[in-house]
Amino acid sequence: MRIALALVFVLTPVARAADASEPLLASRTTIVFGGEVTLFGRFTNGFADQPVILREKEYGDTAYSTLAVLTTKRGGRWRMTVTPAILTSYLASTENERSAPLDIHVRPRVSLTRNRGRFVARVVSNATYEHRFVLIQRRAQRGWTRIARIVLSRKPRRFNVPLPLGVSRLRAYLPRSQAGAGYVAGFSSAIVVRR
Repeated sequence: MRIALALVFVLTPVARAADASEPLLASRTTIVFGGEVTLFGRFTNGFADQPVILREKEYGDTAYSTLAVLTTKRGGRWRMTVTPAILTSYLASTENERSAPLDIHVRPRVSLTRNRGRFVARVVSNATYEHRFVLIQRRAQRGWTRIARIVLSRKPRRFNVPLPLGVSRLRAYLPRSQAGAGYVAGFSSAIVVRR
């Protein structure tokens, strides 16, 4: 009898979760510029072959526009891959249901490379970064610490930064204040430098 009660207790939450529906979700809500995100959902009626209208509103737009008209699959499910270039809000709707807005945030694509002992930092998005800056950071025991501030130009310039002897992990960090309207802070992959 105790075993039967335990099985009921474990299975009940799973059954409830399977019945839950959400008309609009995302595989992630923050991407790097140029990256993809999958939008998907399930409508409560669970019907297949019903039209789903997916709408989008980019940063700076005043109204939503239709991005695509999709068709639900079995169980009322749908999905689509999108590549937002800037902060974008999405809505999904059927004839009887409508999702809440879902925002996808975009980080500028930041890179830090080293060649022949000198560094180059680049930032790419639809914004302009001339005269803005990135922070060169070194990994320390308590997180990332700033070691240099590099002003960006139209043509990437090579630069040096002071480093201690040994192994250093470095990255370029673009603060939110420098990312541009409609973008969030960005950072490069870390590189390892040995001196």
